[in-house]
Amino acid sequence: LEKHRVAAAIISYHPPAALAGRLQLLREAGMQVYLWQNSETPAEAVQWANEVLNQGAANAGLGPSLSLLLDHARTAGYEKLLYFDQDTTFTAESLACIADFLESGYYTTAFAAIRFAEAAH
Repeated sequence: LEKHRVAAAIISYHPPAALAGRLQLLREAGMQVYLWQNSETPAEAVQWANEVLNQGAANAGLGPSLSLLLDHARTAGYEKLLYFDQDTTFTAESLACIADFLESGYYTTAFAAIRFAEAAH
């Protein structure tokens, strides 16, 4: 994924315990992981983020938080930012599918957002 300069971002708001495992998968996939905290987040999850933003601050809201994450990722040199909702379940295989999609050349700058679903979609 480094070839495409991809980072991943999650915005937490009273996150589930499973968030730590999801952040771990992203790190193990070699992604820069940004965690935006809109509420206190368990230390088990925070330890897997490369960078934690809005630490313990009040809820800034999803739109403003995502906008600031995008700006932050761009400033750090990332061309693409994959946003995962804190409740989104994914696997190492689904992360590999996303990487394959990005490497395949199907991605164009005409896309504003992409939603990945089961293989039939």
